Amino acid sequence: QCNLAIMYHNGQGVNIDYEKARGWFQTPASQGHAESQYYLGVIYGKGQGVKQDYIKAGKLYYKAACQGHMISQYNLGVMFNRGQGMKKNIVKAIEWLLKASSQGYAEAQYYVGAIYATEGLNQDLMKAREFYLKAADQGNQDAQCCLGVMYY
Repeated sequence: QCNLAIMYHNGQGVNIDYEKARGWFQTPASQGHAESQYYLGVIYGKGQGVKQDYIKAGKLYYKAACQGHMISQYNLGVMFNRGQGMKKNIVKAIEWLLKASSQGYAEAQYYVGAIYATEGLNQDLMKAREFYLKAADQGNQDAQCCLGVMYY
């Protein structure tokens, strides 16, 4: 079910149809399938064929993130950092971003670096550099650019 839903979501071999994708994701997501929960989170978070709903997206990402789904951990961290669908909470944002980062997700590593580079009283440029390096080593161009600025 999830594979068929992904095909409809991404337009692989079929036309993109978010409504059909959402329908196919529902059952496995309700049975605890992390990838389906993630994709439903994307659908609600971006408003793909439904009214945008950050609260629903956050709940779905949380379910998948608790199962170790790396991109859901990242998305949940970003939502906490931005206060989308939940109260802004930098501590929880970093907690979830670090979980994704520890699995090698370059986007999360870059994002953690950006938080440490800019977070006012909690600014820590050495930590920012550490996370930028991890992301840059994987080819993340934003991290490479930020490192260049730091070294300049």
